[in-house]
Amino acid sequence: MISSRLTLVAVIAAVGLGSLAVAPATAAPGDFGFLKDVNPEFKRCLARVGAGMSPEKRKRLERQMHLACDQYYPAFKKR
Repeated sequence: MISSRLTLVAVIAAVGLGSLAVAPATAAPGDFGFLKDVNPEFKRCLARVGAGMSPEKRKRLERQMHLACDQYYPAFKKR
């Protein structure tokens, strides 16, 4: 009984570590490669809104900037 539990724990640990080893690398913070498919007006709006801000302020207000621009220019147009 104890050996079966120990085997189960070992298998779960091996699967967990194996999945971490083969997991794809996540995108780096600040990597905006996904924006190539975004509405050009939305990208221009983000650039205009964040133009005069310091990097710290832009990072702090990023979510609000996206929400504000998305109201007028949906990031991903409905097809």
